[in-house]
Order: sequence, then C-alpha cells, then structure tokens
Amino acid sequence: MASPCRPQGNQASQQIIPKQTRCRTMGKASGSRHRDKGSYTNVALAERTLLKDVIERYIQEVTLQTRSMKEGLYRLGAMMRHWIGFLTMIQLTPTKVAQYSDERLKKVSVGVI
Repeated sequence: MASPCRPQGNQASQQIIPKQTRCRTMGKASGSRHRDKGSYTNVALAERTLLKDVIERYIQEVTLQTRSMKEGLYRLGAMMRHWIGFLTMIQLTPTKVAQYSDERLKKVSVGVI
C-alpha cells in the first residue's frame, strides 16, 4: 500500500504539495483533528455518575435478557457492593480495575471474576 506522504504514479504529477504539509494534513484527518481544534468535552455527567449506577442500568437493559442472568447478577452485584462501585466514572482507572480484580481473586476462583 502506498504511503500517504509519498504520491505515486499520476498523483505526483497532479499535486505538487510539500511533503511536510501533506503529512501534517493526513495526520489531522486520522483522528487527532478534534484535539487540534481545541474541542471541549463536558465531563459533568461522568463526574457525578457512579459505577454502581452504570451497573444497575446494565442489569436492567442487558443482563435480564440473557441466559446467564444468574451468574451475571452475582458478579455485577458483588462489584456494586465493593468499593469500586462507589467510584465515579472519572475516578475509574485501569489501575483501580486491576486492584479490584486482584482483591476479588483472593476471595473467589479465577473463573468467577
């Protein structure tokens, strides 16, 4: 596949754009354009939403309609009662999820988490 920074064939004769400009433009189009424009993300909802609230909604909308409902309710209920359930979505990090997983593994077998 041709590199977007190197025109090939007819592209080279049709466009004469400096390489640095062409590469910068391609980089913006691939996902970083929102950062470049300085867009604002409102995090107010994530700051006040607890993980246990998200889990409750998941139970109502998804888990109750599955065949493995019993096991799902057990696992999700344990997570809701644990300290991790009382974190806001902003406070939830991969490190805290790993810490919860490690603590849970001490209580139950590997397949139950």
